[in-house]
Amino acid sequence: MEAKSCPPRAMLKLPEKSLCSAQRRANSLSSKGVSARAWRRSTNKASRHATSQRTSLRKLLSRAVQHRRRSSKSVFHAAKSAIGDQLRAAPAPGATLMLPHASLVENYGAPATSCYGPGMLSELHREALARDGYTVISGLVPDDLLGPAREVITAFVHAELDRPETWYRHDPLEWSIVPVHQAQAFWDIRQSPAVHGAFAELYGTERLWVSMDRGVFKVPLSKKHPAHVDESVLHWDADPRRATSYTYQGMLFLTDVGCGEGAFECVPSIFRNLEQYFVAHPGPAVDAPVHSAGYDVVQVPARAGDLVVWSSRLPHHGGRNHGQRPRLSMALAMRPEGSEDQRSHRVECWQQRRAPRWWRGWRGQIDPEPGPPARLTPLGRRLLGVDRWP
Repeated sequence: MEAKSCPPRAMLKLPEKSLCSAQRRANSLSSKGVSARAWRRSTNKASRHATSQRTSLRKLLSRAVQHRRRSSKSVFHAAKSAIGDQLRAAPAPGATLMLPHASLVENYGAPATSCYGPGMLSELHREALARDGYTVISGLVPDDLLGPAREVITAFVHAELDRPETWYRHDPLEWSIVPVHQAQAFWDIRQSPAVHGAFAELYGTERLWVSMDRGVFKVPLSKKHPAHVDESVLHWDADPRRATSYTYQGMLFLTDVGCGEGAFECVPSIFRNLEQYFVAHPGPAVDAPVHSAGYDVVQVPARAGDLVVWSSRLPHHGGRNHGQRPRLSMALAMRPEGSEDQRSHRVECWQQRRAPRWWRGWRGQIDPEPGPPARLTPLGRRLLGVDRWP
């Protein structure tokens, strides 16, 4: 069924533009490891920056209270602690100072634990997940991590985002999937403390493993290039009637996407009435069409850095791109750690730079992927399974 509705920005926890930009700045204050020596060399500059940031954060808190956005308020307190209390205190020699946002490529000695504690997800996020099966965590990943991931995807398809004549030079992709799994830029996002913190709140535990998923390059529909059509359909990746389906999936957007531009699409009304749906449509749920006739298909717009999270019991897919620019994203999810056999396979995939066995043989895939294994932070080693959670 054709998508009928596009929720307003407020439903996505994105209030007015000024608050969105302030929240993005606050969300980026997470985990840049800076040595004490480097910190001392730039004390005056950092102090001026901190003063400016605290002023912005106070304005953010005022607006958050005005708009009753609990998520913004919690972000304010986390950010205030990071740039206020810690910045004023001179660290001991060799210590790591937590300052605004992640630069994991430069600092692979970062602490294993996340600096994001409880409070990343608001009550509104949880209510949306329970009611609609999805929510949007806005501004979760900063652009200094998004940019390299975009470059990985565009390099694979030999495209330049500012040159439309290059968007279709690659062979048509299956479901717009870019079958790259082990790129350093992807791992830098996967091992972001902010991403781990969000999923840790969802599951109620930090003992998680991250998926080794793929990228997406969804080009605009073009009469000149009819073969480049995304044929993805509404689907479930697991049978929603089974207990194993009570997990969360995610899509991190690397570019802005509006309704009709290849946005995430889903059917919350089926999610809310699964038992009724399967009475009317018995049979397999996986690798079978979702009967969406009579149900509203909802499009979910997002901005670059937003993470759309949904229940595995929600039928979903990526819509067709009727816009003017390609939509870039990467699938990103976490689950509680698994068995020893699963751990061994994950580590082997990382060491050999291969896709997980169930995703091998995808159209256009390079196996193994070129280059050395991605460098991991202590947190990344636990999210992969190289090191066990304590």
